[in-house]
Amino acid sequence: MENQFRDNNYWALILGGSSGIGLASALKLSKEGMNIIVIHRNSRSEMQAINNSFAEIIDNKVQFISFNIDAGNSEKRKQTIEELKSQFGEGKLKCMIHSIAKGNLKAMVDANGPELQKDDFMITLEAMAISLYEWTKDLFKENMFTKDTRILSFTSEGNTKAYKNYSAVSVAKVALEAISRNIALEFAPFGIRSNCIQAGVTDTRSLRMIPGSEKMKEIAMHRNPFGKITTAEDVANVVYLLCKDEATWINGAIIPVDGGESIV
Repeated sequence: MENQFRDNNYWALILGGSSGIGLASALKLSKEGMNIIVIHRNSRSEMQAINNSFAEIIDNKVQFISFNIDAGNSEKRKQTIEELKSQFGEGKLKCMIHSIAKGNLKAMVDANGPELQKDDFMITLEAMAISLYEWTKDLFKENMFTKDTRILSFTSEGNTKAYKNYSAVSVAKVALEAISRNIALEFAPFGIRSNCIQAGVTDTRSLRMIPGSEKMKEIAMHRNPFGKITTAEDVANVVYLLCKDEATWINGAIIPVDGGESIV
């Protein structure tokens, strides 16, 4: 274990870090000595299992802070940033990870239920794309980034392919990638790198909410050269790699992390 972050008082801020890829990334970075902040939104009934996961992070002997808030609420965002400033001391954010999954999964045409509306698109777009810029901008203004902070977000193959019930999320993923690229361009003079990870089909809570997700997993296993689907830990390993000094020249990229699933 390298623990290359342990002596630098570096922090990772994960938006949506109580499950799936966000949580796996928090666990991986904490094992490498990075202090962790998780922003999440969960009910009281879910918290026992989530706290068990958070305890694993703390067991890695790093500092840990969590906020159970709506990351898309601008007032909560500003309050949280102010609170973090008071707790950081001399620490800085080495990376910010956007893993918010708050998308609408209605179909455009549905004879048996509510159909997708404009407001559904807008809510999904705000939560899953525009919030990346809002958090980046506010943290930057408060001088909370290191000299080479990494901004990371997660996209999917829905950025170019159509899936039933996924259209609002597809729109958000395309917008997320555009925002990530422009962060890469416009914040580069300040040392910030921004990249999107395009994960393969990954068995997470968010995937299981998509109608037909079991079929999606089956197809992904057949497509993948390794005959398996992507795990959250597979993606977290690449999050870690992109935070390392050796990844300093990767900027503005969409990086497939799928074992070759997307080449078939």
